[in-house]
Amino acid sequence: FCIAVLGDLHLDPKNMAAHLEAREHIINHMGSESFLSETKNTHLISLGDLGGYKANPGTSKCFEHAKDYLEGFEVGFSVVAGNHDLEGLAEFESDAENMRRFMEIFDMKKPYWAKILAKDVLMVGLSTTQFRDAPYSSHEVYIDEEQRDWFEGICREHSAENNWKILVFTHAPPLGSDLRVVQDVHITNG
Repeated sequence: FCIAVLGDLHLDPKNMAAHLEAREHIINHMGSESFLSETKNTHLISLGDLGGYKANPGTSKCFEHAKDYLEGFEVGFSVVAGNHDLEGLAEFESDAENMRRFMEIFDMKKPYWAKILAKDVLMVGLSTTQFRDAPYSSHEVYIDEEQRDWFEGICREHSAENNWKILVFTHAPPLGSDLRVVQDVHITNG
């Protein structure tokens, strides 16, 4: 299988040249993997923060532009929300309303998802769900209790003992994962 992972795109409709060039590079690379044409196990993941800082991030227009860009890769894709994807302050009254619109545009039933990529390989996506309501900083990544409970169930159902491999995608590494992150930007302990 082949997965292309895109993080923090911060797309700006007025400045797309580098993004379009990068997309062509990724398409060419993914297409050069001849075995993939037989298996079709190719997927694209966007780790959120879809809109540029000056391009109204977190708005319907931003999400629609990002969806058009991602569809241009011509492979299946999935997204998780980053903190800036809930920054549609002028359009939405709450984080929940902002997230509902994100999910609507990206055809998601929940802010989290699971998809089988290959035999015994499961991809899982978890989205940040707080920006306005973040207790310490709007830049922290917050995975709510519903997602955590769901994820624990997924892990039980797809255990390593049964040969499953689970690939987890979030906007920033979760606390306790031992993955490095700029601590004072995306993770705050209070």
